Formats: sequence, structure tokens, C-alpha cells
Amino acid sequence: MGSPRNLRRTGIVVVIALAVATCWFSGACSLWPMLLANKALANRSLDSALDWLQTAEWLHGDPASIALLRARVNRRLGDLPAMEQDLQRAVDFGATAERVGQERTLAIAQVGRLHEVEETLKQWLKNPQEDGADLCDAYTNGLASQGRLTETELLLNAWEVGFPRDPKPHVKRGRIAEHALAYDAAEAEYRAALKKNPDYPTALYALGRLLLDRKRPAEALPMFRRCAEVSSGAAAAARIGEGSCLRSLGDVALARQVLEAVVSLDENSLDKAYLQIGFRSGGAPAALELGKLESSEQNYIAAEKWLRRAVTADPYDLDARYAWAVALRGIDRKQEAAEEFEHVSRVRKLLAETEAWQTHLAEHPDDVETRYKVAMIYIQHSSPKSGIYWLQSVLAHDPTHQPTHRALAEYYEAHKDEVASYASLAEYHRRMISHESH
Repeated sequence: MGSPRNLRRTGIVVVIALAVATCWFSGACSLWPMLLANKALANRSLDSALDWLQTAEWLHGDPASIALLRARVNRRLGDLPAMEQDLQRAVDFGATAERVGQERTLAIAQVGRLHEVEETLKQWLKNPQEDGADLCDAYTNGLASQGRLTETELLLNAWEVGFPRDPKPHVKRGRIAEHALAYDAAEAEYRAALKKNPDYPTALYALGRLLLDRKRPAEALPMFRRCAEVSSGAAAAARIGEGSCLRSLGDVALARQVLEAVVSLDENSLDKAYLQIGFRSGGAPAALELGKLESSEQNYIAAEKWLRRAVTADPYDLDARYAWAVALRGIDRKQEAAEEFEHVSRVRKLLAETEAWQTHLAEHPDDVETRYKVAMIYIQHSSPKSGIYWLQSVLAHDPTHQPTHRALAEYYEAHKDEVASYASLAEYHRRMISHESH
């Protein structure tokens, strides 16, 4: 027989083992990682939230709660198909219809289909509780996408008062300011966001991109590098920004090394990296940067290959088309180069006209015909996304404007296979045309 001391030790070990087993199989051990996942979500650290949810799943946490929270992360990322899979999983494990319906309603608002859910959102705003920041986030997305900027600003103010530590309202104001060409105001908002959360990836990337666009690569570089450090999911997008900064600063060797590490990523992986920080990749950005780099080194054959890929991926990108023209000229394809230079020059003149019109609209915001002209130039020649924004702003001032409903219906119909929400949006605008014609 063992000594009393050994028996006592054995008993303690057995008790501890039983306690651990009970905690493990009951899911009680998952409570802490679930708490940390919620905290990460509140801090807008989506990478960390997903990691803690995975830990909670491993510790046998409640599958319905885990699926619901993961759905919320994917909704914030704009990955609505993944969100829908998570919601179906939550339903399978017994989540209430109310909780699942709430996420779907926020997703509908987020993509601009406010006509379907706005009355519900207004009711929720009367008693937002702990989901108030998510509600404000989705609602302001919908309002801004429709050009309802006065309402957007009012809700952003309420959001900031209710959740003073949340940096997201500043980022949204910054994006709106950029659309209005108010770059100093945009920079101030991004810096205000980083003052609240120095490691907020979206603000780091947004500020880095703005500084780079304003020809300040030395200031932009640390923003992109920090973004890649704090968000593994967004690292590929941040590395492209880093490579662009290095190229602008003349560090060709390091720029090539950084860009070659991401250029081979498949389109889906790169799209996810940009979605992680609230942007869309648009075209082939790594190929564009490599093409510019090779062209700066007079390696025009290599440059033309990369730049042709960038132009094919996004024919509206004037920066890519101009760079491609330079490379074409460098390999003596002068006729093609001349055609590209002429196209870029013509579209830039049109865009210069829109800047004058936008100044006019600042003083005469109800001039819907000018808004419509700005929108159609963007849709047809430069940036369909910006064009959609301007068309929605027409409807904010004149909800029955028939040419706008027709243009939106045609655009959403033509691109319905690219974005899940576009089919229903096309149908809605077709109904509005039919309704007004009777």
C-alpha cells in the first residue's frame, strides 16, 4: 500500500483530472476565449476574434454562439456568402430566429438595400443596447452608399457619442472626405482613428494609401508595415502598399522582393486581404506595381507583361493604362502606345470637368442633372464604384429620377454574377422604373 501522502497526491491528481475533463466536455473552458473574441470584435481586431473563436471551438464551446459570432466577423469583412454559411450552421445548432435575422438585416443594410430594412433599423436605433456600434456601422454604410450624407453624418455623431472609444466613425468620415476631394480632412480623421486605436488595421491602411497618393511615401511606409504586422489577414494588401512606397523611394531591390512575394497570390486570397481592411482590390495591384518598377529600370519587356495583366484586370485604371503605354512605347509598339495615351488624355479631361461640377454641387446640392452627368462619366470611363455612389446621391435628392433608376438597373443586371446583392438591387430599380411610368 502507498503512504498516506502518496494516496493524497493521487487523490488530488484525480480530482484535478476530473475537473479538467468536466470543464472540457461541458464547454465551460470556452467561456474565456469567447469573452476575448467579443473583446477583439469590439476593438475591431478581426484576426484576433477569429483566432479566439477557433480556440473556443476546440474547447467545445457552444457551436451556435460561435457560429453567430463568426457570422458577424464575416459580415464586417463583407464576405456575405461565408456569413450565410455561418448563420445556417448557427440555425442547425439551435440559434434563435431573432439572432440570425438580426445579422441578415444588418447585412442587407450594409450593402445598400435600405429600402428593404430601414424601418426595422429605425426601430432598433431607439434601443440599440450592446449591438449599437454594429447597427450604426451597417446603417451608415447603407446611407453613405445612397449619397444620404447629412443623415450619415448625424448617425456618425451619435455613434461616436455612444461608443467614444470606437475608431470606426473617424475612418468612415475620412472615406467620405476623400470622395469629396477633401484630403486634409480625410487625413485628420484617419489620424484621429489611430489616436484611439494605434493598431487599427483599416485606419493604418487608409492613412498609408492617402499619404502615398499625396506623394508622401516616406510617411506612408510605416503605416503599411504596421498594418501588415497587426493583421495577418490584411498583410498581402499592406505589402503591396509597402512595395509601392519602396519603389517611390528608390529602393528597387527591396520593392521587387516585397512585390514578388504577393504577386503570385490567387485573386480570391488578395480580395480577402483587402476586404479585411474594408477595401476592394480592384484589378491586379501587385502586377501594376511590378510593371512600374520594371519600367523605371527600363526593363520594358518585363514591364509590358505585368502592365498588360493590370489593364486586363481593370480597364478603367488610368494609372495602369498610362504606365502600359509607356512600356509599349519602350518596346517600339508605338501605334498601340499612342492609342493608350490618347485614351488616358481624353478620360482625364472628362474627369477634370467633373471636378468643376463637384465644386458647383457643393453650392447647389439639389442639381440632380449635374449629379447624374458626374455619375455617368465615372461609370462609363473611370470608376463604376464611384459612379454608383453618385447615382445613389441623385436618388437621395430625387428618389424618382428615371434615368438614374435605369442606369442602376442596367449596371446591377450586367454585374449580378459578381456580387450576390446585385440581382435584387437590379429588380428593385426596374420596379421603380415601371412604377413611375404608370
